[in-house]
Amino acid sequence: MTSEAERLEALAGSVARERARVDETVKEIQHKLTPGQLIDEVMRQGGEPARNALVGLGKTVAAHPLPMLLMGAALLWLALESRDAQDTSSQGSSPVS
Repeated sequence: MTSEAERLEALAGSVARERARVDETVKEIQHKLTPGQLIDEVMRQGGEPARNALVGLGKTVAAHPLPMLLMGAALLWLALESRDAQDTSSQGSSPVS
């Protein structure tokens, strides 16, 4: 009969192996979700309509660069503000007046 310590060690080893397997799966998923690969997947799955949409987007950006630049700046600003708000809330402190 095995002791409680031996059973816990076996369980810890099993957990460690499972964690390593999950970590590897997450790495594989992250590798597959690069922007270029996502575009390639959309192109492969979407066929001609996806190509037409990307070409149309490219033409729109070329025809209206300033509005597209402003939209990009606004999205960047929004992302940075969101990140700053998360950093402040994770610190657990409120600003002092």
